[in-house]
Amino acid sequence: MNERDAKFESKVRNIIATRAGYRCSFPGCDESTIGPGAGPDDIERKGVAAHIFSASSGTKAPRGTGGLSSEERAKAANGLWLCEDHGKIVDSEKGKNYPATLLQGWKALQEYRIAREVQKVPVGKSGWLERITIEDSPILQRGATCVLGKVTLIVGRNDVGKSALCEWVSGCAGNASDLWRWSGGKEVKLRLSMLVPDRVEFSMSFDRYNIRAEYEGKRALDVSHLLRVFYVTKPLPRNAFEDDLEYLARMWRIHPYQVSEIVDQICSSTYGNIRKAEFSPKEIYADDEPEELPGDIREMRNGRPALDLRAEFTHHKSPILFRTLSGSEVGQILISGAMVLAGYSSLHQGALVLLDIGANFDDTRLSMYTEMLQRSDFRFQTILVSPSPRPRVDWTGWSIARLVGEHPNVCFDQTMISDEQ
Repeated sequence: MNERDAKFESKVRNIIATRAGYRCSFPGCDESTIGPGAGPDDIERKGVAAHIFSASSGTKAPRGTGGLSSEERAKAANGLWLCEDHGKIVDSEKGKNYPATLLQGWKALQEYRIAREVQKVPVGKSGWLERITIEDSPILQRGATCVLGKVTLIVGRNDVGKSALCEWVSGCAGNASDLWRWSGGKEVKLRLSMLVPDRVEFSMSFDRYNIRAEYEGKRALDVSHLLRVFYVTKPLPRNAFEDDLEYLARMWRIHPYQVSEIVDQICSSTYGNIRKAEFSPKEIYADDEPEELPGDIREMRNGRPALDLRAEFTHHKSPILFRTLSGSEVGQILISGAMVLAGYSSLHQGALVLLDIGANFDDTRLSMYTEMLQRSDFRFQTILVSPSPRPRVDWTGWSIARLVGEHPNVCFDQTMISDEQ
């Protein structure tokens, strides 16, 4: 027997409806659910507040409880506003065709659009990545599909394809250099389903140094006009003669002229624990050998001296050199910068932050990001990959997928994941 123990109160239903603009959140519908009634003072309402994770705690409840208490499931964060017809469809057949991960993405996308309308900012062609389907690869099974939310955790042991998936998705979005590891092996082919706001399909295949892509059945280079990807990996080795500004430009994949603006922005609690960060000319000591810079470096700097970054975190007493920061601290700077960049991009197009760096953080630091990245004012999506589920980290609100199996038949498991946490 199912016990409906997480009903939405009237106030909560109003919050869910208002945040959705009283319009159906089902992709492609957008039907208004409020309007004038029969009398001059009457209002007709016909929308429904659907539960993302079930209102019931029984075993037959659609989509399970997500590991949430009844109080948490009764909050507005667990509600999706739909017209009556789509409310029935989403909950039919125990909701198996509409997992919680998918509904979380719809909710975030609808609220993003409404917020932009209120701010009188054109929605434009902002892409929202709904699902990734593998059509061929040396690692993952054909047909393997991952449904994405606003924030998605992909868990799997080493060598099951976590980093590979990040590289392939990044390659689809215009970062072709991320595909180099796959240039001499079996063909990689995947399909991205996106909402812009209608559902569209993009497919890419990469085989022996050649990329072939299609967008809505027509040949294309990539999907960067709809979705920009910011891929953060563990810190890379420095190139010869590279100063801190040039290193960060390479890690963030931007021009050196843009780095100082990003560094200024990350010094805010909005992006983590970085209290202060600024560049200054590299110190030259009397016994240092003069550097003979290659011509391309001299030309790029155009008279600018080599620059050191000094950063101060909330646990520091004073700023310290970037080169002497711990791996975790460098990782925080890289992630914070990617968040700033994704925030800028999300004003005009879809944006996705790929984090293949979670193993660098302890549970406390990772928990800070799992909560921060869910914020509604961050209009970008995030995928974080991890070799373990990190059970001490609170993943409430995250879509979770496990990579299971062996090469070449690794697949995604998202069935009842939320109830196992």
